[in-house]
Amino acid sequence: MIRYFLLKHTRETARDVRGFSPEAESILCNYDWPGNVRQLQNVIEQAVVLSSEDVIRKEDLPEEVLESAPQTYQAGVIRAKREIVRSAFARAGGDYKQAAAFLGRHPRGMHRFLKNLDLTDLLQPATDRITK
Repeated sequence: MIRYFLLKHTRETARDVRGFSPEAESILCNYDWPGNVRQLQNVIEQAVVLSSEDVIRKEDLPEEVLESAPQTYQAGVIRAKREIVRSAFARAGGDYKQAAAFLGRHPRGMHRFLKNLDLTDLLQPATDRITK
């Protein structure tokens, strides 16, 4: 089913996404899909559109699906990523382009990366973060 939706959405969007990383495929196959097949289709469509590579990686999947992966491992990975990103932003003085360089990421993908980690507040000016 996941390969069917991948093929469907790559054709519709004219994107050259050829498959799934083993980790992403495992997460998709093990998720309960409470929204049934429509939720699966929406997740794959979103991943095809947002993917910056020729395979869908786990980073291209929404947080709700990622959280279903084995919690001890996944929760630790997410916590570690958040800390690394916060540290990079602190080191960059809040400049997301410089933080992206510290993280070895392209600046154009930072917004989605931060959204997936629930860290979009880092994109606000430092003075706005202090008042919240």
